[in-house]
Amino acid sequence: MKIHHRGQTATIYQKSTRDGTYRTSWYADGKRIQRNFKRLDEAKAAVMVALKNIVRGETTLASLTPPQLRDAKLAENALSELGISLLDAIMEYVAAKKLIPHNSLEIAAKSWVENKVQIQPIPLQTAVKEYLNYKKRRIAPRTYREEELRLERICQSIQKNVKDLTKSDLEHFFGKELHHLKGKSRNHYRQTFRQLFNYAVRRDYLSEKHRLFQVLVNQPTNESAPEILTPAEYKDLLSKSSPEMLPVIAIAGMTGARRSELMRLTWQDVWSVENYIELDAKKTKTKQRRLVPIQPSLALWLAPYKDYNGSLWPGSEGSFHSQLQILMRKCGISGQNLLRHSYASYRLAQIKDSSQVAMEMGNSPEKLFRNYNQLRTPKQSEEWFSITPSSLKSCNKH
Repeated sequence: MKIHHRGQTATIYQKSTRDGTYRTSWYADGKRIQRNFKRLDEAKAAVMVALKNIVRGETTLASLTPPQLRDAKLAENALSELGISLLDAIMEYVAAKKLIPHNSLEIAAKSWVENKVQIQPIPLQTAVKEYLNYKKRRIAPRTYREEELRLERICQSIQKNVKDLTKSDLEHFFGKELHHLKGKSRNHYRQTFRQLFNYAVRRDYLSEKHRLFQVLVNQPTNESAPEILTPAEYKDLLSKSSPEMLPVIAIAGMTGARRSELMRLTWQDVWSVENYIELDAKKTKTKQRRLVPIQPSLALWLAPYKDYNGSLWPGSEGSFHSQLQILMRKCGISGQNLLRHSYASYRLAQIKDSSQVAMEMGNSPEKLFRNYNQLRTPKQSEEWFSITPSSLKSCNKH
């Protein structure tokens, strides 16, 4: 029996004596398609559907069996509720299955939903206020103020939600807003951004997979090595110091403590731990306790102050700064943080352990090693740490 439809023909053969089915046959895309049916009316209906699909150009559907056609129709109906085509669904399924071939996509989807981080759309200014409130209890006031000023400038220039920040935003900020700053200052801004973004990730204001750090890598500053005093210059400072200034100058040059830390230091901190000066967490820039060894020469300088109590420097930080400037002019010396830089250089030459020196100074080993390695020799270090009251007297005699 021949079935025709618009130039397409299918054949239905007589009922088979072997299995009692009707065999059908037609051609689609040059391929012969055969199907068996138990009833003649089913065979006629199936070949007519196949011929109509061929005429419409749906040759793939024309080769499907009735159960396959039924399944395809049910799939289309299910997807219609989501507004997704059968082809899109299949392509998406194949792509997902390639990623997890041995696991259920439903289980994977549930796991993703359970672990998905909901990034909150919070303005940068709001995140900055929270961050500063968080840092206020953890860093020294001077450091906090520096951080606050940098973040105020950032907020004035960038007004977006944190999650919407792009690398272009940061590149524009550094290129336009900070173009006149020196390399070291620009690196300070990079560090501020990094700390702010780490906080934002913890608060789910920024995805942990963000790539903003790619433009926040510190750049070489091409700045000269830090200024360092010679042992002779340090001797001169000590010899011309007033009784009030002398212990501060001695401790600064033989512990590397920051000026802000020295201003908070008490005589109790000097004597409470045998052979060490204690800088507790409330007095350090990093808010971490440090113990700095008292060099034998430093012990001799401090011996006359054994019975002292109260603050190491009794006046204000402003008065100390003024007195220090007067002392440096007397000695013909100028520069910033000279005693801290000097200690780092001579101490590193003395023990050759950047991690230990960094711990004593509350600094990072990488930065310390980069800035101070090989700036002084062990012999020069020995000369620095052998400066004692008696050595000054012998020099004065000559």
